Amino acid sequence: MRVLISEAKKKLTDIMATSGASMKEVHMMVDVMMEYDLHNNTFSGFSGLEYRRDQLRDSVQKKHKMVVNKPSMKLIDANGRSAILEGVAAVDLVCKMAKKTGIAMVGIYNATYHEGMEAYVRKIAALDLIGIVSANGGPAGVVPYCGTKAIFGTNPIGYGVPSNGLPIVFDAATGKYPYGSIRIARKLKRVLPEASYFDKEGRLTTDPEKAVAIIPFGEHKGYAINLLLEVMTGTFVRAKSGLSIKSEKDLGSFFIAIDPSVFVPMKEFKTNVSKLIEEVKAVKPMSGFDAVYIPGHRGEEAKQRMLKEGYIEIVDYIWKEFEELYKKVVVNN
Repeated sequence: MRVLISEAKKKLTDIMATSGASMKEVHMMVDVMMEYDLHNNTFSGFSGLEYRRDQLRDSVQKKHKMVVNKPSMKLIDANGRSAILEGVAAVDLVCKMAKKTGIAMVGIYNATYHEGMEAYVRKIAALDLIGIVSANGGPAGVVPYCGTKAIFGTNPIGYGVPSNGLPIVFDAATGKYPYGSIRIARKLKRVLPEASYFDKEGRLTTDPEKAVAIIPFGEHKGYAINLLLEVMTGTFVRAKSGLSIKSEKDLGSFFIAIDPSVFVPMKEFKTNVSKLIEEVKAVKPMSGFDAVYIPGHRGEEAKQRMLKEGYIEIVDYIWKEFEELYKKVVVNN
């Protein structure tokens, strides 16, 4: 479905404004949600809106508290506020810190569920900083390697690296698939990929109605990375880990920004990153593929095309549900 960007953004803003949050916070939320579809993300910013609107509503009158305040490391108790609002603020904070100290980290706990990392790391890379962001994707949805019971979150990780052209941007779950893939398969009546999902009895399944857990990506290697992030987004930032996680308020996240110019002149750094990108793109693709792609480039190219044309591309059934919600909470109220 092709929809005018201006129309989509206005209606999205109208819906989120019914939360009672300030328009500044509404726009912060809407800008992140628009990025999902502008970059052709698997998950749309136009779905799950009642959940996000509730996040905004619950954030009204709540203030976060900084519990660790050092020049290069800060820890924030979000006091139950929206993770997206806290994430946007954390990006601004960690970038300012990194410009002063060279490397900086912000941890967050007691927020809601973080969604895509891409919008955060793109913003960090746009300021000529390397960004690394992760959040616990729990409660439990990923099994340890060789196991059959979910212990970990999907624990996504994202990074952004500036260059002279488009930045390198990566955002993915360390589960083999994001947990939301089960919901999408149920909605579209599709079977799940084989040897990737478990039912509640610990048996492999392709039935989205039975699936409750996912294997880590990359077998033992992905499991080890998932485990590290479970620690880093859990007890390290005063959140919880593993089976101690009972709700999204138990989840944590971290935001890291690194200034490359501390080690190497920025012009040289970006030129060398750009050279590496061109070397990768020049590699002959294997049979069945038309090119070797750089992480994040196709998404950004899609965004620039949509901005030029003035239209955003949204999955048909998602836009239909969005329109129904718009009539319910905006037009009829």
